[in-house]
Amino acid sequence: MHTHVSVRTDIAKYAAFICLLFCAVGCMGTSIAVLRIDSEMVVSADSLVTDMSGARTTVCKISPSGSGFFALAGTADYGGTGIATFDATKIARQVGKEKTLKQRADAFRRIALPGFRNAVEDMRKNWPAEFKQVVGKAQPLQVIFFGIEGGTAAYQLEVFAVTLAKGKVVVTPERVACPAACKVGFIDIKLLGENEAAQPAARLIFDPNNLLESSRKLVGLEERFAPNDVGGPIVSVAVQVFKPVVWTDPSHVCGH
Repeated sequence: MHTHVSVRTDIAKYAAFICLLFCAVGCMGTSIAVLRIDSEMVVSADSLVTDMSGARTTVCKISPSGSGFFALAGTADYGGTGIATFDATKIARQVGKEKTLKQRADAFRRIALPGFRNAVEDMRKNWPAEFKQVVGKAQPLQVIFFGIEGGTAAYQLEVFAVTLAKGKVVVTPERVACPAACKVGFIDIKLLGENEAAQPAARLIFDPNNLLESSRKLVGLEERFAPNDVGGPIVSVAVQVFKPVVWTDPSHVCGH
């Protein structure tokens, strides 16, 4: 279950969209902060991946997709065998050939859903402890496609939820689309992945005049709270109407 709260830009108090996610096998811990107004959108993400053996590595969690970008959190990479192998990042890149954000999200759902289901079934058999952590969680996999579209900042957020029904794994896709679900003149805040520390602090940290700094602070707060799961460097992408894309990637994790 996720909560979506919109607030007007001229009101002092701001609330967050809270999405809690646990990443079980492909990686552990991802923190992504998404801040949007009509003319601008900023997405910031940590870059730490920890596999089941505890090995830590640094990866780029925000990537180009066609004319826009995508970021994902959750069970995005499962190294099973045969049809159980699942790579959400590869699929998200593949669908970049589609023209619109909605078409990319639709294609992602069509391609990724059966593969994700197979991966979760395999996890149930071979990683039962991790499977128990995934099943029933609100958002075991999230991917957001975003960019400037139709003269406004836009996104398509695709979420896969996992439940058990009569002993069978059921994967249910959900979609949140903006601007359709976003009111004009309102600020939209989403915290994807790990957000236990960032969520209650979002109102205090958020500055409507500096989306970039606010987004990075929220991820940084989560990094300090859960350093074993969330880690820098923090990478940010800012898209604005009639302005070039701005990458903030001081350590060149994403090659910028």
